[in-house]
Parts: sequence; structure tokens; C-alpha cells
Amino acid sequence: MKTIYTLAIAIVLATQGAFSQTELPAAFTDGLKRAKMEFRMPEGFSPTSIIENPHMNYEYAIKNDTVDLEIRYAIRPLDYLIQRYEKNQQDTSKNIVSVNPDQVNFYTSISTATAYNIAQTINNNQIFSYEFINEIFNANNGMSFYIQPRSEFSGGYKYCMMISVYKKTLGTAFYFFMGNDRNKILDMAAKLIGTLKFK
Repeated sequence: MKTIYTLAIAIVLATQGAFSQTELPAAFTDGLKRAKMEFRMPEGFSPTSIIENPHMNYEYAIKNDTVDLEIRYAIRPLDYLIQRYEKNQQDTSKNIVSVNPDQVNFYTSISTATAYNIAQTINNNQIFSYEFINEIFNANNGMSFYIQPRSEFSGGYKYCMMISVYKKTLGTAFYFFMGNDRNKILDMAAKLIGTLKFK
């Protein structure tokens, strides 16, 4: 089933529609620049307000113009964390123990923690194959969680599909596909999974 779903995403991506451009917020463009990512605004979507919540901050959100669906994007660049780690490694005068942030285990922990932070219930999760994640996102690792979000994060939506992708030395990016109909969320994710990816 997972293989069929992954294949379906790849097929839809090959035939996805046109994209439009709109002015992006500074916090989002900063993340794009630092993590060396690119964003394509999907046709039929417009920017929407960000919901302040205690579980997960995100930098940009768009909503479908005709259907009750929303996509939220968050980018977590690694540049400053790597610089701090390397500085601590070179400073032998202080007994500082630090964890290298640029590793798969670190990414997996952050992604899983994020899912549990925003979730009331986690229905299922999947780790993507390297071939798929590299082709679609130009990334090294990726995973997804299908959840029922906590009320503070949900904004009134019943369901969320969270997808996170990691690129070595650059960072982690998150998609949050929000909606009230599971099938519509899956369809939206299949069509628009590649709107944010590493260059």
C-alpha cells in the first residue's frame, strides 16, 4: 500500500498544474535562502494568516481558494547550529559537550518530536525511500505523519498530514497539509508535495 501511494504521488507530480508567484514574508524567504530551498506558489491558493500556537511555529501558510484546505510551511536551517557546534568543538578551554546537529538521528528526533507536539492522535507514519525523497525534494531523508492535531494548532481542521524532509548541511523543512476530509488531504499532498524543495 505504501509503495502504491508513493508511486501515485510521483505520477501526479509529473502532471501537476501551473504555479503563480506572490510576495513572501521575510521570515520565510530568510529560511529559503539559508537552507538553499525554492518555493513555488501553487495555482488556486492564496496566502492566509499564521495561527499562533505553543506547539509548532511556521513561517508561511496558504489556503485553497475554493476548497477548505490549507498548507503550512516551516523551515529550520542548520547553518547557525553547525557554526555553534564547530566553534564548541574548537574551543578546548571549556568543557562543552555538544551534539552534532547535522545527522540523521538528530533530524529524526526533531521530526518525531514535532509530530507529537502538534498531535492529539497519531494515526500512522511512514519513512520515505531515499530514491523518492531525493527525486522529489533533492533531500537525503524524509518522513510523514498522519495525525489529528491539537486544537491550538488545528485552526479548526480535523486532520493534518505532516511531511518533513532533511538535507545534509542545510536543514529540515516541514509541510503541514490541513483539512477536514482525509481523501482531499491525500489528494492535495500528492499534487503539491514538491512546492517546497532543496535546490
